[in-house]
Amino acid sequence: SLPLYAGGFLVLKYFTGSEAMAISLFLLLTIPLSIGFFFVRPYEEAAWATFYRDITAAPTEPDEAY
Repeated sequence: SLPLYAGGFLVLKYFTGSEAMAISLFLLLTIPLSIGFFFVRPYEEAAWATFYRDITAAPTEPDEAY
């Protein structure tokens, strides 16, 4: 994704000062947001497993292999 950001900054020379500032701030803020998703993903999967489990399935006995 870094080449995408580098290419985005090369295109900024075709915009005025305020437009270039808005685009560059947007590009800079997307980096920490995308990194943050790596930390949130395990919690999202745990919440999905806890709150959205299939309660219509037939009850089963626990596996004795453990």
